[in-house]
Amino acid sequence: MVNMGERCSNCGKKMELKTKKDSICNKCKENKNYKLLGSFVEYCCKHRHERFWQVLRNWVGSKFIYIVKDKNGVEDTYDTFYWENKCS
Repeated sequence: MVNMGERCSNCGKKMELKTKKDSICNKCKENKNYKLLGSFVEYCCKHRHERFWQVLRNWVGSKFIYIVKDKNGVEDTYDTFYWENKCS
């Protein structure tokens, strides 16, 4: 059954939904960032035992992800391997 008047959960565009799975419009599904995010979420689901920054590093294929909080030097450089939250 088609629900009239539903909106894309990403861009808000009006659309007809055939199933709950169709809550994203086709234009948004074609977006390269949407596809990339889907790939990352799928990787996260397969590696549930890893922390967020750890899974991000592994998904990207990098050995390290560093955060630099001070643009003037490396004194405020942090390795994210053991981080469990977002940067503050």
